[in-house]
Amino acid sequence: MYSFEQEYFNLNKIYKTAKQIYKEYNSNDDAQKLINNQINNLAKYIFNFSLVINPDVILIGGAISKIMNLLKC
Repeated sequence: MYSFEQEYFNLNKIYKTAKQIYKEYNSNDDAQKLINNQINNLAKYIFNFSLVINPDVILIGGAISKIMNLLKC
């Protein structure tokens, strides 16, 4: 599996960091597709994790928490 930045490079032939790609979310269709795919995968991981471990609470921190405005809770 490619990294997030590598996937963006494969689509656009321009290297950008993940931070730059997230800043382009509202103005770039490729960035939107990649970010939405990443959020969808994260949701699947959290769902599967919750089925196996059955936690009372799931905390999301670090850099991923800064994009929580993109997530529909």
